[in-house]
Amino acid sequence: MQIIFESLMIIFVGDLNYLLFFYNHLILNRIKIV
Repeated sequence: MQIIFESLMIIFVGDLNYLLFFYNHLILNRIKIV
């Protein structure tokens, strides 16, 4: 059970990192356009 929980946490953290990278990319593009 502990192993499953840890693997889910790793996937969740990975998704958060991807979302942060995606939002940073959008913000940088918006600054370049303006």
